[in-house]
Amino acid sequence: MATVKLTARKHKNIIFPTLTLIIITWVILALPHVSWATQIHDRPEGLFAHQMAHIFFMTSMIFLVYWLRKNRFVEQKGWRLIQYSGILFALWNIDAMLVHWIDDHLDASVFIGNQANWSRMLVIKDHPELIVYYVGKMDHLLCVPAIFLLYLGIRRLHEDGHPMVINNKDHSLSGFKNKEVHF
Repeated sequence: MATVKLTARKHKNIIFPTLTLIIITWVILALPHVSWATQIHDRPEGLFAHQMAHIFFMTSMIFLVYWLRKNRFVEQKGWRLIQYSGILFALWNIDAMLVHWIDDHLDASVFIGNQANWSRMLVIKDHPELIVYYVGKMDHLLCVPAIFLLYLGIRRLHEDGHPMVINNKDHSLSGFKNKEVHF
């Protein structure tokens, strides 16, 4: 009898937070009348700062991949997945910078329709070079797998149980197969 009460109590503890999460999600998604899904970076400051952020992030990912390979962390599957994530993030940044640059140099005549009411379309028929722009706008095909690989890598490291401990004396990272890795 005590087991049944304990199970019912656990069941109630799961239902309330789940129901609350569903209601909050519905309220957030259903109440707004206008939802802007794009972010415009006006020139010159917004675009330049945004491009600099892409350069910084891309450089960081390239350094991360180099560091993981140099220290042979990629021998472990979790770190290898994180390395693949870093490569995709670097490619995503290159793609995003290229598309931002093309966006900045495009003439309004290559579009028909109005951006305000989401009816704007790209005319590729007269401009076949815009296929690069069109394909580049699908940057989510690089970014989403990168995020997913990062998640899988972190999850794998957690499952494998390899804790990473930073030694404050010499700023080294230990915990990978009894090997110290220096920054």
